[in-house]
Amino acid sequence: MILGNPLEEILEIEWNTPGTVSISDILNVGESLPGDSGTTSMFPCWFDLNLARTGQKFARKYFGQIFFAHALSLILLLSDYQTRRVLFLTRKSDTPEKAFKRYLATAQQIHLWYHSDILSPEWAKSITNVRKIHSYVLFYVDSLNITNSKFTATREENPTGFQPNERLWKAFKMDLDNFDRRDRFMEFDYSAPKFKFNQFTMAMTVWSFMALPVLNPRPLGIAKPSDGDLQGFAHLWTVIAYALGADENFIFCKNARKDWRGCKRYLKGLFRKHLLPQLLNLDFEGEIMIESLLSGISTIIPRYPVDSLLINLLEGHLGKRAQHLRRQRSLQSRVFGTHANGLVNRFSRYSRPLRWFLTQLAFGELQLASLTVFGDPGTNSTLVSNGHFYV
Repeated sequence: MILGNPLEEILEIEWNTPGTVSISDILNVGESLPGDSGTTSMFPCWFDLNLARTGQKFARKYFGQIFFAHALSLILLLSDYQTRRVLFLTRKSDTPEKAFKRYLATAQQIHLWYHSDILSPEWAKSITNVRKIHSYVLFYVDSLNITNSKFTATREENPTGFQPNERLWKAFKMDLDNFDRRDRFMEFDYSAPKFKFNQFTMAMTVWSFMALPVLNPRPLGIAKPSDGDLQGFAHLWTVIAYALGADENFIFCKNARKDWRGCKRYLKGLFRKHLLPQLLNLDFEGEIMIESLLSGISTIIPRYPVDSLLINLLEGHLGKRAQHLRRQRSLQSRVFGTHANGLVNRFSRYSRPLRWFLTQLAFGELQLASLTVFGDPGTNSTLVSNGHFYV
């Protein structure tokens, strides 16, 4: 099973959807367009208020599971070379300490987008501030292209100061070897300049927050969601994408109610065409960024080991046995990681009180982390929308 569907079915996906650039063209077209479309309105003409609020209600109900889904999806996002390069060049998430702050700040804003009414001033302020940060990143990364900056990291020369766990990544890649060879050797031809916050990286980022709950809710502990709930969640993220400056042609699932099957096929196609091949060819820079991310998540949610998160992705969503990863685990990881994965993947699916507990636990841990970084628990939406950022 790969993201909820057998590989053979994914191979037959029609990678096109009306009104959206085709999956085959999204990279070549998107990398030439800046990451902000320049739109001035907060909401698109196709905005459905009731559907977006349905999506918010669904996200609140399963916040613990969706928070976990976002963490797993970011592993896939950081396997994308273009997106990872932008994040790497900002120097704000290339060590566990920095990643903890960056992804905590991101989680605080996303929590607000789920919990504050979509028409509230706090929601608009948060979106506006995040868009300003994106504009700064766009300008900064473009300036590095002008100066021909070659900042990168290799095992021989690593200016980040963080050394990823070589044994962990060797085991992970050995488990990835179980994938079909057709997935492994896809070539990517990035045009110059390579390092650019563009519409392709914007689309991949939106995918990482939308896709996993839509495509594979069961292993996340989301119990029998209705199509209406998932369509609302997808619509919420299309609205967020528009408000953050995504170009209309790069916003997928705009017509989720009318073409739900097409929406899911497009999400699977993006994964199959662009993310999976790069995960299978992950380089040293990718190891730094992903391990920093997972270590940061483990700081927000204590006692969730890094290797357990990778095992969950492999076995729960990519359909591959993590036999080599399991062999290199420490005793602590075997104990805490096994129980944590069991709670998320299996038991919470059947127990409403446990799902409620996981949601409360996730929010409680965010509050504790927020006190450490921002000096307040992050429960005041005005404070969060104005100041809980890491730039």
